[in-house]
Amino acid sequence: MVRIDKILYMITCFKIDSSLLEQYQYSKPPKNLIFSDDSILVLKRLGAISDQSFDNNDYEQLIRYVPLGRERFLLENISKHSQIVCIADNPKCSICQMSKQCDYNNRANDWKELNWKKSQL
Repeated sequence: MVRIDKILYMITCFKIDSSLLEQYQYSKPPKNLIFSDDSILVLKRLGAISDQSFDNNDYEQLIRYVPLGRERFLLENISKHSQIVCIADNPKCSICQMSKQCDYNNRANDWKELNWKKSQL
């Protein structure tokens, strides 16, 4: 499942804070986009995609939900966000511009609760 509202929210947040706005915002859709594992984790944490396993068919569905010409912009910014803010083992939710809408930060997903409980043991 892909949530278009979350995808659009991410694009809007990245537009506010992006120096790459003009260069990448309306680029031609690249072929064979590859989402890194860290980028997929950011999408799952925000709630843009479900936390179930993600395969090649899901990539195609995800790209269909991204507004035409914004694919590269979104991918570049998700990648940057995963390296600086939404780090896999230690996310910095307190400085994240998307934390109010983030399922991970708001404990809206079952997987967050499971990971939370494991860390408390």
